[in-house]
Amino acid sequence: MRKIVYYPMKLSTESEIVGTWPQLDVPKNYFKIANNFEILQFREFPSVEPNLDNFIFKRAAKLTDLLSSYLPATSIGVFVNQKFKDLIANFYVKNFRFYNCSIITADKDFTKKLAENPYFFLHLIYVNEIVDFSLSVFKHLKTSEMITGNN
Repeated sequence: MRKIVYYPMKLSTESEIVGTWPQLDVPKNYFKIANNFEILQFREFPSVEPNLDNFIFKRAAKLTDLLSSYLPATSIGVFVNQKFKDLIANFYVKNFRFYNCSIITADKDFTKKLAENPYFFLHLIYVNEIVDFSLSVFKHLKTSEMITGNN
């Protein structure tokens, strides 16, 4: 039996870590432009590259490897830096794509940091069909009980 381990990804909202939540603001009139975030879906990749330009880094926000944004259905994806993108390459992750994006701010130091470590948008696709639950066995983490997919 092949063992597959799943790791959840959760964005922090604590001000000590992120400064302010969300860390990014949507550009003005963003939802009026073509191919905006709304073309990203849970079940499939878009046929065209999404426009993820000019998201605004808030003054009170702290720079982290993953940046939160206030967008509909944020579970579709997240803004990540090059360090996180490189880390993902070391794992077997299915159904994702990285898209180019741009983040702007009035802070010149932040602009320099972005040049050294750019950000991308990580788009995740949810496909339940990759797991055959009838052949799966799960271990309850608290009781160590083994549970089959048929239970």
